[in-house]
Amino acid sequence: MLLKPKKLVVIFLGMIAIFLLNSCVLLMVGMTREPNRVLVESDRIKNIDRVRLNLQHNRSEERRTPFLISWQHFLREFRGDSTNEFTVFETIRMARRSYPVEPNIFVLIDNQHFEISVNVLTVDRIRQTTPTTSNVLTADSVYVRVVTGMQESLFWESRISYTLNPEILDAILGASRVQFRYYSGPYMITTRLSGGELRRLKRMIRTQP
Repeated sequence: MLLKPKKLVVIFLGMIAIFLLNSCVLLMVGMTREPNRVLVESDRIKNIDRVRLNLQHNRSEERRTPFLISWQHFLREFRGDSTNEFTVFETIRMARRSYPVEPNIFVLIDNQHFEISVNVLTVDRIRQTTPTTSNVLTADSVYVRVVTGMQESLFWESRISYTLNPEILDAILGASRVQFRYYSGPYMITTRLSGGELRRLKRMIRTQP
C-alpha cells in the first residue's frame, strides 16, 4: 500500500508523538526508579539514621489471581535513644474486579509462618491510558509505527504498612525461603523473594548506619 503526501505527514506527526511519549516515560522512570540495593541515609532533622531497600514482585505463586504487581519498601529507623523500628510499606496493584486486601498478612519463612496486622493506608482506583500502535508501509516500502488510538485500563492499588518484630527478623536471617501471603476475597496471593532479593534483605537487616 502506497501512501499520499498528506498521509505521510500524519504518519510523521504520529512518530513525533510516540517519540515524545517515550521520552516522557523514560524521564519519569529515571526520576522515580531507585536501585534495588540497600541504601543508608541520615536524617539530622529528626535525629534518625535510616536503612532502606526497595523490591518489586511481578507474579503470584498461585495461578489465575487478580494480582498484577507489588512494590515493597523496607525501612529501618535507628533513633538517637538506641531504639530502632523495622517497617514495610507496600503498594499492591490488583485487577479491576478484585477484592480489598484483608488487614492481616502472613510472612512465610521456611516452615514457619507469622501473622501480622497491617495498616491500610489508602485504596485507590487507578485509570491508566496507553497508546495503541500499528505498522504502516510508506511509499519508500518502509514500515513505520504510528499511533492508531488509546487504550484505557482500570485497576486498584492498596497501600499498606506493617512492622517486622525482632523474632521475624532473626528468622529471616537464617532462612532459605521467604514469602508473603495476602488474602483478597476468594483468592490467596503469595509473593516470593528470589535468592538475590533474600540476600539483599538479609544484608539490610545486618546493616548498621
